[in-house]
Amino acid sequence: MKAALLLMGLMLVLPVSADIYKCRISGNTSFSDQPCGEHAETVEIDSRQPNQQAVQEQQAITQRFQEESRLNQVHDLKRRNDALSARIDHLQQERETELNQMRQRTYITDDGRMATREHGLFEQMDRVDAEYQTRIQDLKQEMQNNQQKIHRLYQ
Repeated sequence: MKAALLLMGLMLVLPVSADIYKCRISGNTSFSDQPCGEHAETVEIDSRQPNQQAVQEQQAITQRFQEESRLNQVHDLKRRNDALSARIDHLQQERETELNQMRQRTYITDDGRMATREHGLFEQMDRVDAEYQTRIQDLKQEMQNNQQKIHRLYQ
């Protein structure tokens, strides 16, 4: 942004040496650095050095825009994290529901251990739990990345 302002400032300071021509061809208006016909009109460019007050006003506008943009990015990242947090809660509830349905197919033995007559049920429960944990961990990592971005935007 500063480079753009510097370039604009240089353009205003340097004298314009090329003419610009306005032409109407078949009802369309075009501009060129070369005359494009007999009826080409020369366009006068009024270039002048901006006063210091105008420069300061533009800089203040640019600074406000940058601050608003930064705040909008922060708010957007916070909204994303809220949505990710809700998604994590939903996945945790889904996991518990699914595991509880599987637990209903088990029983407790006399010595207090869980058992089942279904071959592979415990492995299936472990697999379901691991899948949910992976998905939840990925979402938590995304939230952490967003938090780091927020932190950088506050600096």
